[in-house]
Amino acid sequence: MTPVAGGLQAAVTLRSLVVRGSVSFRALCIGGSASWTISADDYDVGGMIAPTLADGNINIGLASVTSEFRGFNLDVNNIPGFIENIFEDDVRDKLAQILRDKVNEMVPQMATAFLAEFLADAWDVSLLGQTVSLSVTPTAMSWTEQGGTIVLDTSAAVAGVEGASYLSTPRPRPSEADMASTGIRVGLADDVLNQLLAGIWASGALEDAMVPGDVDALGAALGAEVGNASMTLMLPPIANFDTTTGTARITIGDMMVTAVDPSDATLASFVISADIDLAVETSSDGRVKVITKAPRIIAQVLEQAPTLLVPLDREKVAAIAELAIKTISLKADSLLENLPVPGLADATIMSPTFQPAMGYMLLGGAIEFAAP
Repeated sequence: MTPVAGGLQAAVTLRSLVVRGSVSFRALCIGGSASWTISADDYDVGGMIAPTLADGNINIGLASVTSEFRGFNLDVNNIPGFIENIFEDDVRDKLAQILRDKVNEMVPQMATAFLAEFLADAWDVSLLGQTVSLSVTPTAMSWTEQGGTIVLDTSAAVAGVEGASYLSTPRPRPSEADMASTGIRVGLADDVLNQLLAGIWASGALEDAMVPGDVDALGAALGAEVGNASMTLMLPPIANFDTTTGTARITIGDMMVTAVDPSDATLASFVISADIDLAVETSSDGRVKVITKAPRIIAQVLEQAPTLLVPLDREKVAAIAELAIKTISLKADSLLENLPVPGLADATIMSPTFQPAMGYMLLGGAIEFAAP
């Protein structure tokens, strides 16, 4: 297949074609029936796969379909050669038409299945105990000699959350030069992640109480018995795909952590900010997914009990804060895994790459298909 203006020019060759059947005949007072074998060295079929976009739907058509045999031969048992010659051309043309019709029937369905994740769709996923509705809708599409470009509008909504606001940084879409690739490249706007993060934040799912294991570790770090610990995010986490620094990260601002003793007296209260860099990897199903990396943490002590064996300072709090940030990072991985990053059916993205560019994360890699 070769990209061309308007679609993909496709060429298929079937080699060593053999078709068997039977025929009934009557010609020149001679009649009867016989088995026959059609063979050909090659059967070539070509045409342009022409995707079109209308009302949010991608439709696949075929244009300029051609076909021909090379080394065609018809052999009818016990039939004189002059009778074979009468219908050999008709048989060849009829068989070519049958194969063309089959190609016209199969290819659009196969191409549609191949582009399934670029088609309009909506689905629900369970994230952090919340039901999140995701949707994608193709809004623009073009095909040139360099390949195909499909623009998808995406949305994320958390069930039961109304009126949640998120930071939006509208930017022009990446240029054709930015999107150029010999495989696949997907430009993911940071607004997609910010919308999802804001909805989850507004639902309260990011503010679950720390698990008992973390409470024990926090108590050991404070040198005191901790009855409970809680996290409160004053702001939703924000994603930023920055070209100037060449990084993609999630920023957590003003996360309040409070630890109390078994009598509910405050042992320590501090505020944390953190930058968590992002990376990409290939998942087990061959898709590209976004993951979190090690965080950079800034912390400030707001309150501490005089009974603490070792007074807290910024460095000690930053070390303790890794417990809370680790919890947030694990939850962020669950969110990132469900980002609507489209892939290709039955394809694995090899050597995945990513590059922040003006508010977009450009994900890509070479395409490899499993052997049939």
